[in-house]
Amino acid sequence: MPTWLRRLRPLRLALREAAGARRLHRDENAPARQDRTFVDLVPHLARASHWAAAGLEAGIDYATFRRRLPLTTPTALAPQVDRMRRGETGVLWPGPCTRFVRSAGTATGEARVLPVTDALGEHFRHAHETVLLHARLWSGRHGLLAAPHLFLGAAPTTADAIPPGPAADPFTLFSATAAAAEAGHRFLPGPTPATATTWGDRLDAAAAVAATWPHPAGLLVGLPDQLAAFGQRVLAHAARAGRPARHLRELWPDLIGCLHTGQPLAPCAAELRAVLGPGSLLQEVHAAVEGLYACQDSPRPEDGLRLLTGSGLFFEFLPWADYDPALPASLGTRALPLEEVRPGVDYALVVTTPGGLVRTLVGDLVRFTSVEPPRLLPTGRIEHQLTRFGEEVSERDLTTCLAGVCTRHGWTLVQFHVATRVDEAAAAGLARGHHEWWVELRAGTVATPTGPHLAQELDAALQGLNPGYAARRRTGKISAPVVRLVMPGVFATWLRAEGREGGLHRVPRSANDLRCAAPLARLTHFAD
Repeated sequence: MPTWLRRLRPLRLALREAAGARRLHRDENAPARQDRTFVDLVPHLARASHWAAAGLEAGIDYATFRRRLPLTTPTALAPQVDRMRRGETGVLWPGPCTRFVRSAGTATGEARVLPVTDALGEHFRHAHETVLLHARLWSGRHGLLAAPHLFLGAAPTTADAIPPGPAADPFTLFSATAAAAEAGHRFLPGPTPATATTWGDRLDAAAAVAATWPHPAGLLVGLPDQLAAFGQRVLAHAARAGRPARHLRELWPDLIGCLHTGQPLAPCAAELRAVLGPGSLLQEVHAAVEGLYACQDSPRPEDGLRLLTGSGLFFEFLPWADYDPALPASLGTRALPLEEVRPGVDYALVVTTPGGLVRTLVGDLVRFTSVEPPRLLPTGRIEHQLTRFGEEVSERDLTTCLAGVCTRHGWTLVQFHVATRVDEAAAAGLARGHHEWWVELRAGTVATPTGPHLAQELDAALQGLNPGYAARRRTGKISAPVVRLVMPGVFATWLRAEGREGGLHRVPRSANDLRCAAPLARLTHFAD
C-alpha cells in the first residue's frame, strides 16, 4: 500500500465507522435480514457434495429446508471435514479449503476441527466490525475500527495441518484479511522462550514484551479471567522496568478497553476493571469457532446480547424442552426461525454458516430477553446443563449465585466446578443426590468461609433463582449441596494435567457426572 494512502487510513476508518454506526442505528428488521441470509447461503451450500446428497437444492424454500434437512452436530461432520483436510474439494462448501481451526473442547474434552472457508473468514471480518460499531453506538467511543487489537489466544491456523497446542481464538479467524494485518493486530502469547513450557510461563514472557511495546494495543480481546491475569503481569513487568502504573490505561493511554468472550464476566469483573482502569470499555461477545453470534449493544449487560442477524449466519432455535441427544429426524421440524422465538425460553442454538455447516447444533443454550430487537443471554453449554435430578440448572445460574455470594462477602473467586453425585443411601425408586461444588478463592481473601457456610448460602441463592432446583430441594429429590474449598492453584494444576492449559481452554463450570470432580478429589485428597 502506498505511504500516502496508509496515512489516510485513520480518516477512512473514521468515516467508515460513522457511516456503519448510522446504518446500525436505523435497525433494519432482523427477521428480514435472516430471510436474505438464508437465500444467499442456500445456492452455495447446494453446490457442496455432502449437502446436495442430503437433499439441499438451490432455490429450496425454508419450509422444505426445515422438513428435509435433519439437525446435525460438528462431531457428526468430522468424516467430511477429514475429507476436506486431505484435499478433497466441494465437500461442505464449494471449492477448496486450506485453513482449519481447532475448538477448545471445553464441553466434551474433545476438540473439534472445522473448516475456515474464505466466506467464513469474510463473516468473521464483517461480524467483528459490526461488534465494534455496536460498541460505538452504546458507549459513544470513537476510533474502534482503527484500534490495534491484542488477541490473547493462539493465532489462526493458516495451513491444512492442525498443529498441536492451544485452540484458536474465534476472534482471530477474520485476521487473514489484509485490513486486519494493516491494523497492527497482535496475537499472544506468540513466540516465547524455550524455557516457557507452561501457559503461565508463556503468558509471563508475553507480558514482559507487552510492557515495553512502543505502540501498545487499543483493545484487548479474550477470556475475561485471562485478560485480568495478563494485565496484572504487564503492570508488574512495567514496574520492574521503571514504568510503574496503577492500571493499563495509565501505561497505555490509547487503550479503549476490551472485548471479552467465553465465560460470564461476573466472577472476575472487579479484577478486570481494576486492571484496565477507570472508564474502560467492556463489551461482551458471544463467539465460537463456528461464528460470531451476538454482542453487547447496551451499557446494561442484563439487557442481553444483540443477535448478529446480518453477518452471514442463519440462526434457528430448538426449544430445550424438545431436545433429544439422539437427534431423530423429526427433531428438525421443531427448530424455530427467529420470528417464532419467545423471551424467557431456553433454546439450543442451531446455525447454518458459510463455513459449510447446515442446521448444526453448536452446543450452546441461549435465552432471549427480547425479540424486538433480538437480544439473548448465553446460559451455558448443553453438556453442562445440570439435569441429573430433573433440576434444569444452567451454567449461568451457578455462576450468578456464586459470584453474588462472593461479592456480598468480599471474596475473590478464581475458579469453580459443580458436579452431581448420587447419594449412596438413596431410597428405592428415588434418584436422590446432591450438587458438589469445588471452589477456589483468591489467596488472601478476608474472612474465608468454611465449606458448610458457603454451601448454605449457595443453596439458598440457587433456590431463589431456579424454581426447578427449589422444587426438588423441597421434595428431597436433591439433598443439600456440599462445598469443597480447595487450595490456590488446584484448578490450574488440573488443567495442566489434562493438557488443556491456556488459549481458550477453561474449566467446565458443571457436569452431570464426576469426570472433573474425581481428578480434583485425587489432587486435593478429598474422599471421592
